[in-house]
Amino acid sequence: YLFIYRNRAHYEHVTGMGNPWMSQYIYGHRLDVDIIDLDKTLPMLHSALNFLAHIAYRQEIILFLTRYPAHIPLVERAARDCGEYAHCRKWDYPFTNTQALFGYDIRLPDVCIFTHTLSPPNQLHPAISDSNKLLIPTVVLCDTYYNLSYSKQ
Repeated sequence: YLFIYRNRAHYEHVTGMGNPWMSQYIYGHRLDVDIIDLDKTLPMLHSALNFLAHIAYRQEIILFLTRYPAHIPLVERAARDCGEYAHCRKWDYPFTNTQALFGYDIRLPDVCIFTHTLSPPNQLHPAISDSNKLLIPTVVLCDTYYNLSYSKQ
């Protein structure tokens, strides 16, 4: 808890900006800012890390995805350090349009990790819907504005 608390990761958006489905993960409000309940979110983070550890142990393909400009260097460095792949640029329909783009099918990732779910004009990242269509598991680090129905549980 202290690591998350000291890095202020428990602070969220202005009160009322979040998705109503995410209200169960909000501990309270302070100065019109939502506070995330770490007692509920930390076990989910551990579960996601355990899942990713099993995927990495089997040496399957992990793809890190983001379009948020501030996260791009961090995500690319994290993927390089892990020996995995990152995609941080604009690419519409990244998994379902490969036949038209390349002329052949490509090897799809075994899991996708999203550090930010919105593209810059505040639209849902297209790889989330493509992952759902192709049943690719997703791990999403999201804010309270995110709609949980977009990703598999």
